[in-house]
Amino acid sequence: MRDVLERQRARAVEAPYVVIQHYLADGFVPVPQAGYVVGRTMFETDSLPPNWVARCNEMDELWVPSEFNRETFRRAGVRVPLHLVPGGIDSNLYRPDVAPLRIRGLRGTVFLSVFEWRARKGWDVLLRAWADAFSASDDVTLLLRTHAKRIDATDEPARAVDDRIDAFLRDACGRTRADVAPIVILGDDLPADAMPSLYTTADVFVAPTRGEGWGRPFMEAMASGVPVIATRWSAHLEFMNDENSLLVDSDGLVAAAAPDATVYCSQRWASPNVADLVSKLRWVHAHPALRRAIGARARQDMVALWPWSRAAVAMADRLHDIAQTISRSPAPMADQTPCSLAPSRPTLYESLLIHADVFRTGTSAVGVEPLLTALVDELGAAVRVRPSPRPLQRPSHGLPVSKLWATAVSTASAGASAGATANDVTMTWLSRHDVSTPGKPTAGAWIVCTGDRVRQRVPDALIVALCAADAVWVPHRAAYHACVTSGVEESRLWVMPFGTLADVETPDAARFAPPPGVSTVVLLPVCDESDIAPADLVLRVWQRAVLAESPVRLQLLVPADAGGVVAAWAESMQQRMREGRLGPGLTVGVLITECGDDMLPSLIRSADVVVAPGAVAMSVWQIALACGRPLIVPASTDATALLDGTGAWMVNCGANGMMSGLELGMALREACNESGHSVRAQAARTHAESIPTWKTIARCVAERVDQLCAATGASVAGGA
Repeated sequence: MRDVLERQRARAVEAPYVVIQHYLADGFVPVPQAGYVVGRTMFETDSLPPNWVARCNEMDELWVPSEFNRETFRRAGVRVPLHLVPGGIDSNLYRPDVAPLRIRGLRGTVFLSVFEWRARKGWDVLLRAWADAFSASDDVTLLLRTHAKRIDATDEPARAVDDRIDAFLRDACGRTRADVAPIVILGDDLPADAMPSLYTTADVFVAPTRGEGWGRPFMEAMASGVPVIATRWSAHLEFMNDENSLLVDSDGLVAAAAPDATVYCSQRWASPNVADLVSKLRWVHAHPALRRAIGARARQDMVALWPWSRAAVAMADRLHDIAQTISRSPAPMADQTPCSLAPSRPTLYESLLIHADVFRTGTSAVGVEPLLTALVDELGAAVRVRPSPRPLQRPSHGLPVSKLWATAVSTASAGASAGATANDVTMTWLSRHDVSTPGKPTAGAWIVCTGDRVRQRVPDALIVALCAADAVWVPHRAAYHACVTSGVEESRLWVMPFGTLADVETPDAARFAPPPGVSTVVLLPVCDESDIAPADLVLRVWQRAVLAESPVRLQLLVPADAGGVVAAWAESMQQRMREGRLGPGLTVGVLITECGDDMLPSLIRSADVVVAPGAVAMSVWQIALACGRPLIVPASTDATALLDGTGAWMVNCGANGMMSGLELGMALREACNESGHSVRAQAARTHAESIPTWKTIARCVAERVDQLCAATGASVAGGA
């Protein structure tokens, strides 16, 4: 506690504002310019990953939604103060009188489950219990709103789930689909505004989860008046009990075996009791009046006890206490702006920089926006709350230049009238805020750099931040056009150049050296399940179309946190190579790496060509160019804008979005034969030499910040 207070007081003299970071804890970063930094997060097991603990302890305090979270975080080694800020539900949006969806194939009592096809969600427990509870003659239906990422480009989402269900019923239950009551799949994306209608389509919501950080779909169903069957363990017990729900007993905690999420290694979660789930499925089907009573009680509790205003009050109370803590910090020096904050909530004046993740709304709408709305209502109009993208993403292909970028910007800003802080996803300039007079406009400017989070479209949760920003900086033209389409004025947009990597050290180069006798190394990143189908295409084309002059090494880059499906696919590639099924002259290596810091430049420099056929981040393209390596990529507007004249092979795509096999084969043949490769490689090296240094870019950044300050009339005295 003492080190937290000392750290906070030392910063308070410089910048009296609070930063709240809402994200997975491994994305938390210290913000030295802030007076106080709060992390808001949650987790689903009985402990935390080690890197979560370290990042949590860099915050001044943590906000978690439940006592379950508070206990598990403390037990895992989190030392900073932990406070409860619960979730909430909009009971005016989710309510029983919403018109249901029309879905073919439903009959009798409809059991709904909403989840991503992950081991933690207990889909196997649900299917096993369903097979035991009901036969094909029972008047019931299991409706699954779920999706499994495609592992074959020809599969449709619902078909992929159907195939997995058929396989599980056959292999684990000894049954076929014809033996059990109907199972209907909604595998396509469902708009967020259709979710309330989905819940009222059901008679019962069921989710034998192995662990939840909160359980938002449970709340949505309960607010809709639908009784919920869920496991008697983890954070959702904060709002679920035996009066408003049907809780399934657990057989205790077991090792969290999750091939689809290695983040749970060395932790434990619940083992839902299948027999108890079977009993509750049968009971709720046989007692319609009683289940409706449970749903009504659930609705009553959601309306009375869990509105978003409750969470907003909890946040406001903490911000009030934080403001008083900062105001008691040592007096500032004479040449610094006073930093005391008004201690009373009605006149509290702060700039709250809410760092919210660019969420993917999968199973349900994310509750950041309604929480911020409720907070503004609670604190009053004097407080401005500005969402922004999260400041640091998990280890990914965007990170290798982050330290270099941050150092360059900070160095260039040192002598400028405006200070800057930077990282790979968000660059934010912040001047000192004048808080001496409540209600006085905040001095300064707000710049958001989207990083690679924006490609063809702007995520919904980021639009508010971009439209509120004084300036928006993007890494390429695709992000530029996406921002314009979302309503960002072109006058506030700037395409920020990418810098050279000539001075980046590449340790462990020997680790990635090809075996003796290999003439060409091709790097093929496979980051997640969506990359498997295009990677498979590369291998199929290679087998039938590539006749290399000498042995070729294909390096499959698999991030360590990519998930079990990707790892299993990579292992199958090695097996196919051992069995000689990949064609003559080709060897395959699998590199499983964290891909953080300077690892990716090392990997790219060890290769002669980089093939990026799938959903690989554009930063991979940029790093390959900066390293002077030619690329093979799908042809697109983005590729033409960024890669024209760089020696890249741009392969046209068919109607299914996959690269043309014929053109891909020609590109691979040329890339793997010295005569065809040399010209392209020289063009890539020439382009790399023309890329500006990070020092040059940083000076440009500082100049643009000064121009923005002048244009907005922002005070820059004592910049951050």
